[in-house]
Amino acid sequence: MSRRLKIAGALVVALALAAVTAGSIAQAGSGTAAAARGEKGCNLNGHGTELKHVIYLQFDNTHLFRDRSNFASDLEQMPHLMNFLRDNGTLSDNEHTILISHTAGGILSSLTGLYPDRNGQAVSNSYGFFRPNGSVGFSSSFKYWTDSVDGGNPATVPPTPSADTNFNMVNGDSGSAKNTPAPWVPWARAGCDVGNVSTANAVLENNNAITFRAGPTTLAAAATIGDTNIKVASVTNFVAGMAITIDSGSNAEPATIMTVGTAGAAGTGITLTGPLAKNHASGVTMYGPTATDPAGDMTKVFGEGSPEWNEGRDSQIAPFATAERAKALTDFVGITIHCGVDGGICNKSPNAKPDVLPDEPPGGFAGTGLFGALYVNPAITGGSAVVKDTAGDPITDPFGHPGFPGFDGVPAKVTLGYVAQMQEAGVPVTFGYISDAHDNHQNAFPAPPDPAGVFPRASGPGESDYVATLKSYDDAFATFFERLKKDGINQHNTLFVVTADENDHFAGGISNDGNWSHTYCNLDVVTTCPANQIGEVNANLRSLLPSPTTQPAFSVHNDSAPTIYVNGNPAPTNPTLRQLERDTAAAQAIDPYVSNQKTPIALYLADKVG
Repeated sequence: MSRRLKIAGALVVALALAAVTAGSIAQAGSGTAAAARGEKGCNLNGHGTELKHVIYLQFDNTHLFRDRSNFASDLEQMPHLMNFLRDNGTLSDNEHTILISHTAGGILSSLTGLYPDRNGQAVSNSYGFFRPNGSVGFSSSFKYWTDSVDGGNPATVPPTPSADTNFNMVNGDSGSAKNTPAPWVPWARAGCDVGNVSTANAVLENNNAITFRAGPTTLAAAATIGDTNIKVASVTNFVAGMAITIDSGSNAEPATIMTVGTAGAAGTGITLTGPLAKNHASGVTMYGPTATDPAGDMTKVFGEGSPEWNEGRDSQIAPFATAERAKALTDFVGITIHCGVDGGICNKSPNAKPDVLPDEPPGGFAGTGLFGALYVNPAITGGSAVVKDTAGDPITDPFGHPGFPGFDGVPAKVTLGYVAQMQEAGVPVTFGYISDAHDNHQNAFPAPPDPAGVFPRASGPGESDYVATLKSYDDAFATFFERLKKDGINQHNTLFVVTADENDHFAGGISNDGNWSHTYCNLDVVTTCPANQIGEVNANLRSLLPSPTTQPAFSVHNDSAPTIYVNGNPAPTNPTLRQLERDTAAAQAIDPYVSNQKTPIALYLADKVG
């Protein structure tokens, strides 16, 4: 087996012959014949007439091969899944990741069948774009399918227009920039409802209703009645004369800025034109003027002033890491059903919304969908607000509110529980994303941060929390497959596809017992790290270049394959740009996983195109 395949090994299984290009996880648990038959009016046109369900499971960075030879691989530690693949289908290691390898790029290429240069995400999970003045802005790759690169900011004075109105998911095959074809449309046109659990860009990715002229930030210290100065975590964009709001809910208080000092509990803070009339705790929100966000998912899907939009706004201005801040995400983000052309499950819900893709070939697509667990959960449970995971526990956010737990909160038991419930409710096509097992997601957003600053963090091969997570994943698959079996959903009537994105290389040393050093190793002070060190090697590129004072202004998309954006977007032959490229190629630094002597920081470089 070639080194390329070992580096990029993904796991894929196809369990039925069918003329399909995308799929999902078929589910079963009620034992009803209806679940086995699939959705009425959904024609999958499989091999013969037996294909009734499509199953697509997307792992995040899950490995078929071992990262260290003395510890079993991810898939080896999930024998119920591995045996299911081997016994019923094709387990292939002849797969490769996309370039540049990353979560969004890998998942979106799998969903669309297009390399990143044709789906809009050549750089991910975020990417740079050039503003009209030549400066660099950054956008997340994770946006709903029809969202644009940059929405601007109508709250500023004057309003800031969009710097790039192209679709985030953009394709130029037609000769002009159009929205990349969405993966659920072929199924919906065939009359099939399509469920999505945390599937990249096929679900709402934000709960934004408003934009801010400044903030939101938080009070860095408590403020009491009569105070004329407040300590804040950030003073960015706050200016004298600006109207601000301190706190939220019934304790919200308006004020006006007299002067702006420095940030932090020990900083000089912001002086107000008058005394406070209320007490405010440390950590409450403070922000400047706002405006409706026309590019926000709450505005686009539900409309300004709707109950959903109001909830999204209230979550945006709520204190960080609170139940109130998470509520709109829990209710509306991460879970979606795109309904078939005849309406499907949307016909039974008063909360279905238009699901329109004007560029969808040929001639556009106008469907309907259920957006968010608040509306999906009762639609697939017969009215209950709660969906249970494969262990039988309610799926909730970190604060106990039923719904989407967050994009780092979808382990196998959550995703498989959701897709099972969808299939049992007659949703025959389901896409499900499963969080990576090698990261310990404790205290991950939207949960409160770890006071000790330890979690979330990456774990190494053989590390106890990593092993325990994979064991829980295996248990979830065992329950899941048994549930499918009871429902009559199996390899004879279902197309299963199981795959993984990215295939990150493990960044770590050597451990014989599964214990890894997570302490910070400062290579500016030492030239060696503990033999069992784990973690990425990070460096400041500017400090490694020979002439820091003569470098052009540039921004870096931090990654194992970083992208460098030079202000002004100079032509490929620009002398200053070419010198920066030569300097970068010659730069060296210590990589403790390679040597205690300096080595080149770059293996390969690619020139800009166009």
